[in-house]
Amino acid sequence: MSRRQIWQFDLESEAGTIALGAELAMDLRIGDCLILKGDLGTGKTTLARAIIRALGRPDEEVPSPSFTLVQSYEDLRIPVWHFDLYRLNTAREIFELGFEEAEETGASLIEWPQIMAAYLPPDYLEIELEDAKNKRRVRLTGHGAWAPRLKRIRALNGFLRDAGWQNARRSWMQGDASGRSYEKLQTGVKTAVLMNAPPHDDGPPVRDGKSYGKLAHLARDMTPFCAIAAYLRNIGLSAPQILAADLSQGFLLLEDLGDEVYASRLAQGKAMDAPYEMALKALCILHERRVPEYLPLNDGGSYRLPEYDNQAFEIEAELLLDWYWPHVNTRPLAAHIRQDYLNCWRASLAKLSTKKTLVLRDYHSPNLIWLEARAGAARAGIIDFQDAVTGPPAYDLVSLLQDARVDVPRAREAALRQAYIKNANLEGEAQDAFWRDYALMGAQRAAKILGIFVRLARRDGKTEYLKHLPRVEACLARNLAHEALAPVERWFKINMPMLISRPQTVCGPIDTAMILAAGLGTRMGHLSAKRPKPLVEVNGIALIDHVLARLRDAHISHIVVNLHYRADQLRRHLERKNMPHLQFSDERGALLDTGGGVKKALSQLGAGAFFILNTDSIWREGEETNLERLRRMWSDQAMDFLLLLAPAHGSLGYDGPGDFHLRADGRIQRRAKGETAKYAHTGICIAHPRAFADCPEGAFSLNLLWDRASGAGRLYGLALEGEWMHVGTPQSVAAAEKKLQEPGA
Repeated sequence: MSRRQIWQFDLESEAGTIALGAELAMDLRIGDCLILKGDLGTGKTTLARAIIRALGRPDEEVPSPSFTLVQSYEDLRIPVWHFDLYRLNTAREIFELGFEEAEETGASLIEWPQIMAAYLPPDYLEIELEDAKNKRRVRLTGHGAWAPRLKRIRALNGFLRDAGWQNARRSWMQGDASGRSYEKLQTGVKTAVLMNAPPHDDGPPVRDGKSYGKLAHLARDMTPFCAIAAYLRNIGLSAPQILAADLSQGFLLLEDLGDEVYASRLAQGKAMDAPYEMALKALCILHERRVPEYLPLNDGGSYRLPEYDNQAFEIEAELLLDWYWPHVNTRPLAAHIRQDYLNCWRASLAKLSTKKTLVLRDYHSPNLIWLEARAGAARAGIIDFQDAVTGPPAYDLVSLLQDARVDVPRAREAALRQAYIKNANLEGEAQDAFWRDYALMGAQRAAKILGIFVRLARRDGKTEYLKHLPRVEACLARNLAHEALAPVERWFKINMPMLISRPQTVCGPIDTAMILAAGLGTRMGHLSAKRPKPLVEVNGIALIDHVLARLRDAHISHIVVNLHYRADQLRRHLERKNMPHLQFSDERGALLDTGGGVKKALSQLGAGAFFILNTDSIWREGEETNLERLRRMWSDQAMDFLLLLAPAHGSLGYDGPGDFHLRADGRIQRRAKGETAKYAHTGICIAHPRAFADCPEGAFSLNLLWDRASGAGRLYGLALEGEWMHVGTPQSVAAAEKKLQEPGA
């Protein structure tokens, strides 16, 4: 017998229906199915509209799909398909409307669902609306996996009511890598943050009868968070005040520390010297104190801080073998290789100093918030510390300065490390011991994170974490160079040599690229009749493979490719290459042009600058690769775009009047109408995400943003060294093949 959970209540007005929609939207996930029942005029479409608007489009029109039968909304936190099945004749027609695609890629809101009863999934939420004496009666029934979810939604509703926030406007907040979720609440001028953190079991035993969570000392509930928040506030640091709590359910209402998250400020190019200095100062205050073994709780009890011991270090480092190894290796991991890995870590970790302090464990840019109005170290707001332990002081410093998600310039890392050393008054052997701990903890943390990020992508579908792997790989390799890690470095040289041998450009590299491959390729004529243009071959090699080779030469490993025409064919071609950091941006719903296509993929491209490449460009290199030349010239501070330019006259396949004039200072200016320009754009450039702020919705060209950047003096160019071929027609394909077959090509 299937599980069911029922919740019935009355709504006083249409505003109540809208609030219910926002409440349900907070818990909506990919694959969800919500069926809406009720007579005409009972508010089914109003409720669906409220859900869609709460998912990220507050001004969306959201018409009733009575005539279209289905309306899709893909540019939301979760894509939504809104169905109206009233006019269907047979149940099978739902598949012609795209119900299977909706199940796989988004959430379904289905009005008049009776005809599809036989095809309902086992897990769905049934919403029945009925008008009753100037009220709207609502009956929610959670079926299957929706039963416990509905029970929790109801409990959360009661928690907010008891805390006096039941009428607050609720909006979804970007969460972390855990199973917790967050909402911003607003009532009048007051705001708060709701943390929804269900208590969880330790999980199955993995070693010595203990679960991973127990071995790694991970919090099962939010009791540690409450104890540590109070401790941090008592020593003058800015942890959020707890406004209300239900620890048995895992609900916390927290002080809202604002939106100036360090990671966001970095992405926006804001000044970060003072925020980093205050984050460092907060660590110094934390490390000056002897951390108590027990922290008091509000109920009179106490919480004992666990120790960051060797079993925790080892089980975390082993995540690299469990997840990252199969991600980058086709061969299975032999038992003796695993055992050697653990033995090497034990030998290196034995050299850790014995000094202990409070280790917050996730002290990095996503968990720090700039509070400019406060004073001193309290200007660095701190969140996400429920897994804190006692351990080496170097751990949180390396978390901050070798951030897994943003690039910290090496100069900033060095300066802040020295400032810490000076503040802690470390000299001689004490300083040497700290540097040793810094390398040991940096390497252990990087090994753990490589495993965690791959696990998030493969197990949880959070593929956006893959773009950070090159940064973490470089951090690991750099830390392994310390003599204390010689055993572990030896293991990597034998078993994963590519990770050690990569160029060490951890801070400031541009290691992400987007390949624009969604075009129809109509100018290719018969060559693209049965295949997408990127698979048209030049000398037996697909155009996109020519581009991939250049990216590989430039050590660019995180690549996003957009898809439209014959998308499945192109995707299969690329997936066969087993590229671990490859992602796709699907534009089959609608072509978005160059600018719109990049905008859609921004969440996959990360916070830093990235390459953009067309597939119809092939080029011979000069003495230095042109992508490396672009990367070397790039300036985050001065540029929004840096375009690779080639001579308009004499370039194979190009017969236009040119695109840009190149000035002596590197800035470029578009040619005026009716004149010619010396340089043409090759289809290759570097862009920064900030250039896409306030750009149009839907389809638009990158030309729009280039003109805007030019007007602000932030559009630059670099002349190609070598020879460029524009391969966009059958004639240019033949000419390029002939050119590449010339001696020395």
